[in-house]
Amino acid sequence: NRALAFSGARAGDLRSIEVLLGILRDPSQGPVARANATGHLSRFVDDPRVATALKDAISDPEALVRAVAVQRLPVQSLAPQQAREAAAVLTKALEDPVRAVRVGAVVSLANSGRATAGPSLDRAKDEYLSRSRIVLDDAKEQLNAGKLAVLLNDPAAAIYALEISLRLDGGLPVRYPLALAYLLDGRKDDALRLLK
Repeated sequence: NRALAFSGARAGDLRSIEVLLGILRDPSQGPVARANATGHLSRFVDDPRVATALKDAISDPEALVRAVAVQRLPVQSLAPQQAREAAAVLTKALEDPVRAVRVGAVVSLANSGRATAGPSLDRAKDEYLSRSRIVLDDAKEQLNAGKLAVLLNDPAAAIYALEISLRLDGGLPVRYPLALAYLLDGRKDDALRLLK
């Protein structure tokens, strides 16, 4: 049943939605299967049942389900009222006891443009950026950290990560976000030089 639902979801089969919702809502399915169902449900966000289920999954008792839900809730694809509700749920998830949930929530809020400044956001952002500093030799990780810092209006952190990424791999799409970081930092000439 699970295999059919997961493969159906990958194929875009709308009939898999009901089965996926059933797996997500059934604690006896276990956290891994329920988290997988959560991830596959995100393919069908146009269905109002799915948006509601993903939002509800952010307060699931299982951390793995919550971690997937905060990453897969497509705030920017929702209707305005639903997007506000989803952003509020994600903001609350910044206080989750599990770091993976907090970090996932800050990334989703930043990507949606609905991050609201505050101590919870700052803590989750710092947790994400401190994790990225462990892998200073990973150009893609530095690119991701820099983009997050740009979206959260932290030019110093963005410049730090993006300059590392550019030095490690000049083939990655680093220049545009780095130019944005320079602009946020008031370094217009550096931004123009980089873009030219």
